Amino acid sequence: MFSKTWLVVFVVPVLLQGMFAYRDDFFTPTDVLFRQTYGLPFLYHGGMWSDVFLFAPLMAYIIDTHGGTWEWKLLFIALAFGLAASYAMHMYLYVPGGMKIPEAHTHDGMLTTAGWIHLFYMTAGIAVLVLFYLAPSIHSPAEVWTVSGLLFLHFVIGTHVPFKIWVAIRNPIWYPTGPIVDLPTAFTLGGLAAALIGLSLWATR
Repeated sequence: MFSKTWLVVFVVPVLLQGMFAYRDDFFTPTDVLFRQTYGLPFLYHGGMWSDVFLFAPLMAYIIDTHGGTWEWKLLFIALAFGLAASYAMHMYLYVPGGMKIPEAHTHDGMLTTAGWIHLFYMTAGIAVLVLFYLAPSIHSPAEVWTVSGLLFLHFVIGTHVPFKIWVAIRNPIWYPTGPIVDLPTAFTLGGLAAALIGLSLWATR
């Protein structure tokens, strides 16, 4: 089962982020070079492409398949947790990162309009995942582990690993070269992998 309505709900915010990145002159490499010496333009942010082609369809599938079993009380709790987690992630990880390497979602020490849209987008995404793994529902092991595998792939793309491989090969003047997987990225991906394994074991217990 697959909900086209929920697919649209999760794709439209990404398109809005692109629109505001364009208005903010952070959409293409040319925009970045015009504004400053380096940065990550929206079009080259792999996480945004993954949001459209991987994360949004995954959210639509989960909601269509399991959303009917979620209680309203659990939904509000999951949304509150999602908002707190997303806010912390954006303010304490994204904003400091944007001061080192500016990007469409955060530069000059603050979230842009695109960044705020992404904050609420991830609020919804985190809430859906909390409910998928923790709310009472019927899951097959194959379903749970497939979802977890796709999520980890999304995290790898979102932490710019494929993009940094491309940077190492092409050396674009608008983005600095560096390690493909630095220590913070390794810790992030390791922690996310451990969390996904733990949640998958819980959901299939």
